[in-house]
Amino acid sequence: MFAALVDVVAEVLSGRTQHGMMPARPNPEAVALHDDVARAVRLGDVALAQASMTSIIDEAADALASGR
Repeated sequence: MFAALVDVVAEVLSGRTQHGMMPARPNPEAVALHDDVARAVRLGDVALAQASMTSIIDEAADALASGR
């Protein structure tokens, strides 16, 4: 499943970089949320994986909307 998302993720990150929308330093909260997702997937914790991904998507959407 994750392998199927490689091209999409790469495109989003490239676009954010090209448009100056990537922070100079990663948001520690976002990094922690990505770690939570990986851990939840490894442990089979669907609820935590979903909640963490929702938080990541919300943060990214806010960043895009505000031009960060």
